[in-house]
Amino acid sequence: MTDNPDTTTPFPDGDAGRQSSTPSLIPTSEQLELEEYLRNNPRPERKLSNPEIRRFRWTLDGPLETSITIGRGRRFDPDEIREPYYQGVDEHGKPIWHPFSQIPLVDGDSNRLSSLKLHVDPLDDWDYFWMENHDRHTEPDLDIYDPADVLYGPIPDPVLAEEYGGGDRHLLKCCGGQNRPLGKGTNVVIVPAPTAEFVTVHDFVSVVHPYLLARRDDIIDGMNEDPGRFGKPFRSEIKLFVDWCGGSSVDMKDEADWMRNHGHPRKMPPGPLPPHVLKVMRDMRECREAEKAAAARRKANGVEE
Repeated sequence: MTDNPDTTTPFPDGDAGRQSSTPSLIPTSEQLELEEYLRNNPRPERKLSNPEIRRFRWTLDGPLETSITIGRGRRFDPDEIREPYYQGVDEHGKPIWHPFSQIPLVDGDSNRLSSLKLHVDPLDDWDYFWMENHDRHTEPDLDIYDPADVLYGPIPDPVLAEEYGGGDRHLLKCCGGQNRPLGKGTNVVIVPAPTAEFVTVHDFVSVVHPYLLARRDDIIDGMNEDPGRFGKPFRSEIKLFVDWCGGSSVDMKDEADWMRNHGHPRKMPPGPLPPHVLKVMRDMRECREAEKAAAARRKANGVEE
């Protein structure tokens, strides 16, 4: 195959001028933009998460010793008997962890990691969603706002200022004094123990769990800014689950959302569906009914589909 195939191909009857049905290979502007983005932001080497990590049941409601259990399978079953991740102490008073604690974070010797940068979705996406929710509430060129309620100015952190392009008209406060969550993302790197050659599961959870606990309030605030989450507003007493399938990224979910994402379809937790789930189902049903009614009207008026 040539690098630049011609979309004009000869035919058996000798009519070489006819166009074949092969689509044009001229890239669109969107494809060119994507190619430029990938050149400037090369994708990291793909690492395969250890599949056994999907057996973890990880909550964020207490110390590590009581927050993780190991399920029988990769799908949550409310009837399963789970094994504790923390298994007491030995004769020297040293903690004993589940054997899974020493498995490599990624699967296969060739993919073992020497370090890992943590990504927490509600924290790293917090500023983006805050701006999405507040960006059109005010105008930066109008000097009519009480600085206690709405404030524009330069990015105070010089590193972030360079990232956001400098200038002195950045939205820093909005809607009654809500501070923009600048610099609230994740900045944690997990490295293996000094005597190990790769990052283990315990290297990861022993660093990440106390970090998430310390930032629990920020995590909930970030979740509340995300327009794609159901069940808002999330309050401080919510039971949080760490949604982690291996690798460097974790998300946070409320209990019902986590169970419905990770549970067996036929073994969903008993009881009525949460109101936010019922609302989504009701909205989808109303949308389908409206589409059917519109199609019926078009048919009655002789409009072809």
